[in-house]
Amino acid sequence: MKKLLGLLLLAGFMTVFVGCSSDDDGPAAPQFTIVGTWKVTGKLINNEPQDISDICVYKGNMKFVNGGVYVEDVWSEDDENPCHLEETIGGNWEKNGDSYTVSITTEGGESLLPAQFTPILEQGEINRFKISATILGTTTTLIFTKQ
Repeated sequence: MKKLLGLLLLAGFMTVFVGCSSDDDGPAAPQFTIVGTWKVTGKLINNEPQDISDICVYKGNMKFVNGGVYVEDVWSEDDENPCHLEETIGGNWEKNGDSYTVSITTEGGESLLPAQFTPILEQGEINRFKISATILGTTTTLIFTKQ
């Protein structure tokens, strides 16, 4: 009987140690998601950093809400009005592969983002993306940071 009890205890311990392997990869690394509030925090022209601290149009935020809702604060200035929130525009967004489409439904509203864009991501970066466009040989890159 002692042998049987000993064998059962040994079998129980073996099951515990064999059943709990340590080959787990651990939690998955966080993935980039456009959902959230974003702000332009940098600008490059032909890869040269630009000072945007006094550029009014970059003061606003862009919000990508779950369910495809898009909201953007549009800032502007003119001779009569210093930098101010001109309007809040809205619309829809959707993801198509690695690209996004933003459709503004506010009449007359104009977004800082192009209607279609593909975020440029640096490896492992989930709180920052870039978009670039080249016009007449000049490449302009905007850097967006999640707020």
